[in-house]
Amino acid sequence: MSEPRAVSLAARVGDLTLANPLLAASGCFGYGLECDPLLPPETFGAVVTKTITPLPRAGNPLPRIAETPAGMLP
Repeated sequence: MSEPRAVSLAARVGDLTLANPLLAASGCFGYGLECDPLLPPETFGAVVTKTITPLPRAGNPLPRIAETPAGMLP
């Protein structure tokens, strides 16, 4: 039986090469430090941010989330 080999998890997105395909989604990841006890930030290949614009713009009006009998509805 042969020895196990290391496998590259590198993923390409256009011209960018990520160390791995694990992306932390915007909104679920917070600012990164909240998840540090579970998964250190360097675990991720990238972090997806909210939209960034050069000028301020109005956000989504409240309420943005509602409680239903089946759970929370974003």
